[in-house]
Amino acid sequence: MKLDIVVRTHSRGNVHNAKEWGERYVGAPKNEVMFRCVNSLVTSINLAEADIRVWVLDDSSDEASLQTLHTIINKCRYPTELIQLPPEQCGVQGSALAQFEAGKTYGREVVYFVEDDYLHTSSAIQEMIDMYELGKKNTKGKEVALFPCDYPDRYQPGGIKSSFIVYGSRRHWRTIQESTNTCMLSHALLVAHWHQFETLARNYQLDPAVTEENTVNTVWREHAVLFSPIPSLALHVQFKQHKDPYIDWKSWWDAARY
Repeated sequence: MKLDIVVRTHSRGNVHNAKEWGERYVGAPKNEVMFRCVNSLVTSINLAEADIRVWVLDDSSDEASLQTLHTIINKCRYPTELIQLPPEQCGVQGSALAQFEAGKTYGREVVYFVEDDYLHTSSAIQEMIDMYELGKKNTKGKEVALFPCDYPDRYQPGGIKSSFIVYGSRRHWRTIQESTNTCMLSHALLVAHWHQFETLARNYQLDPAVTEENTVNTVWREHAVLFSPIPSLALHVQFKQHKDPYIDWKSWWDAARY
């Protein structure tokens, strides 16, 4: 597989209002979240076998954080490039669009978009590669996409939907219909439905009428089979409502020390 991984980083804060959502459940500042999440991703990439390239797009991190970020990504055994986004591509909308555009421009076969607050287990990338290939085979060539986190809200009242449960290489996976900006998909699918990704990026948090539900989630509902692992291969290190009740996030967090 030719896999291009595009990571978006920012050291300084949270795009969501802490007064409304609370603090991150790990109790750490954003730069530490970024360091550990990227370090866990690099560890997982290093254990995977594929033709992998990594692009890290940084949005306005301070100089000290950039130096630490360089140190972390330099441990990656695959080609890796850290790009500091120019001012016109910074901010929530600009950096999201830059991330999607990088996948569209540099992507070859499969693209994995990653936000910098997803903590990966060591086997995540290899298992995602395995599942992508299994999914393509078992869905008879249909487009396949992956979301690496088994979100708790799928088990809450109003969130439960019908799913097919299938075997992956080391765990079960389920079909879902929603993702965040962290997702793996084919370059062809990204290009074919570029308008949905571009629309989400340009309007995120600016136009309340534009959400994941009526942009990228329409791609998963109508044009691809989206799978998510049981249990998670990545934890969204965000708010209490995103915490997986059956995973010891603290052990993942400790293992991601850099």
